[in-house]
Amino acid sequence: MEIQRSIVISRPLNEVFDFVADARNDPRWCPKVKAVEQVAGEGPGPGSRYVTSHRPVPLRPAREMDHRCVGWSPPRRIEWLEDDGVDRFEVSYELEEVDGGTRLSQRSEARLGVPKLLRPLWRRGIENDVARQRSARCSGLRSRGMTVARQSLGRAAEELAARRLRDGGFRIVERNARTRTGELDLVAIEGDVLAFVEVKAGRGGALAGPERPALAVGRAKQERLRRLAREWLAERGRLGGVRALRFDVIGISFDAAGRVADFEHVRNAF
Repeated sequence: MEIQRSIVISRPLNEVFDFVADARNDPRWCPKVKAVEQVAGEGPGPGSRYVTSHRPVPLRPAREMDHRCVGWSPPRRIEWLEDDGVDRFEVSYELEEVDGGTRLSQRSEARLGVPKLLRPLWRRGIENDVARQRSARCSGLRSRGMTVARQSLGRAAEELAARRLRDGGFRIVERNARTRTGELDLVAIEGDVLAFVEVKAGRGGALAGPERPALAVGRAKQERLRRLAREWLAERGRLGGVRALRFDVIGISFDAAGRVADFEHVRNAF
């Protein structure tokens, strides 16, 4: 089964490539992707590999998908091999500069594990997914207020926070956890406590914002995180063995060279 689509995004070629080439961005535009963790490579590039938690069928358990970069020709082409043990996809993206921005073309070759009788229905579902995902990706790239450099800083902070939490005995349940109205940076378990973790990044000596990034979570943000946590619990349900909930904030400051200048983990922050 082959599906091809293209869309024009009003952003520069290199910016679109950087966004699409990093699989850790997938939860930002694909609602079926619940979490992405890089397990090989340093950032996007040839040989990079990710484990993706996705839910291809609503109301069914999420599956783990092996997600590997098998073709890399920046900033024009990327190829992915995706396999969750049931379905297998060979996906390629081609990018070209056009008037008004960048044309992004997606080609997906799917080998489905469903019975042949159901494949036409499955195809329509995949085509609808691709259309929605393309629209969401386009909207996200057009509307995001952060620069690519700022996004890279935020991703680096989230990667470091997840690693420090794991090293400290936490179990990461979900990263970039999408709910009906937003996204939680990290959901993790420490002992019998489920923690919703907000990660804030900043530059040391920046003229704007609080001196400590962790102080950037004000009252309005706290209320929003509480609402997102309620939505997450309503969608996923409480986890076995969890007896309490809390909200943590991790603030990370980077120096001008991109090195970590300060790491602050505030447990039960609000």
